[in-house]
Amino acid sequence: MAKDINKTIIAALGAAAGGLGGVGVAALITLYDKVFGRCERPDYSIKPGLYNYQLLEKSLPRENIRYLSDDVVLQGYYYKAKKSKGLVIVAHGIKSGADDYLPMIEYIVKNNYSVFAFDYKGTYDSQGESTVGMCESLVDLSNTIDFLSTDSRFKKMNKFLIGHSWGGYAVASVLSIKNNIKACASIAGMNDGYTIIYEKGNQYAGKLADSSKPFLNVYQRYLFKSYVDLNGVKGINESNIPVLIAHGVEDGVISFHLQSIISKANEIKNPNVIYYIGKGLQGDHCDIWHSNDSIIYKKQLESELKLKELMKNEDLSYEEKQEFYKNVNHRLYSEVNKELFDKIIEMFDSTLK
Repeated sequence: MAKDINKTIIAALGAAAGGLGGVGVAALITLYDKVFGRCERPDYSIKPGLYNYQLLEKSLPRENIRYLSDDVVLQGYYYKAKKSKGLVIVAHGIKSGADDYLPMIEYIVKNNYSVFAFDYKGTYDSQGESTVGMCESLVDLSNTIDFLSTDSRFKKMNKFLIGHSWGGYAVASVLSIKNNIKACASIAGMNDGYTIIYEKGNQYAGKLADSSKPFLNVYQRYLFKSYVDLNGVKGINESNIPVLIAHGVEDGVISFHLQSIISKANEIKNPNVIYYIGKGLQGDHCDIWHSNDSIIYKKQLESELKLKELMKNEDLSYEEKQEFYKNVNHRLYSEVNKELFDKIIEMFDSTLK
């Protein structure tokens, strides 16, 4: 996500600083829309880890459910726990889909919570020509909660939220407009989908970012209407429910000190908030929700791959990469941070007493 957004910022600032005009605005819209194009599934033959459902389908059965988010059909995935204590709605990050959180989903189901995960608009198996923009995760989550709150299979179930990154922003922000959530966990979430591009502009370009702000303000409000007025801190304070906020101190995507929800801790008045800070190996954006053993194993595989390429004196071919990843320990590669998820499960359980 970071590289795409940074490219948008640089191009937007350059165009805005040169004077927008009609052509400039059209160019910025084209650029913005390109960054938020469709997100397709990866090639699982060269993507290690338990992110390919075919590796889990025998032990983790699910039901595919289609439903509407505004005028677009989304793909949902329902995992029913045997002794279900409630329904956990999982919101994924940007440039990924629901299946990228299968290790997380498996752990939640094993702890007796059913799970409903879904692909956002323009992502994986959902319809849509694009992912639209940063606030789209909030729009689709809101519509998903509405669907689950009226469908006969789910409406009586206790409902909980977990989101990472783009989804971490969505699960916290949606609390302003949904009052049927028992507890929420936001992992590596940005505070505000409306301001994140401008904030990252300030991070990388300083005052030059001011020139792009009028365009970003108008275009995002056109796309997302009143959703742009919602953010993580606002949702957390207005809900007053238990919320766990987790973020890594070395997060290179959503800055711990600048764009994260946790950076606004002094503004959070909800007395039921728990903070979890990822440090060391678990200090980065995705590493925070994986185990130390998983992170070490990933680094080991990366070193082995680089060594093979060094010995060959060129990148491995597609077929050679396929062969390399055949021998990967997929479970170890994607093992979850049990300390973090046990805290989340404990928080969920506390609301049922």
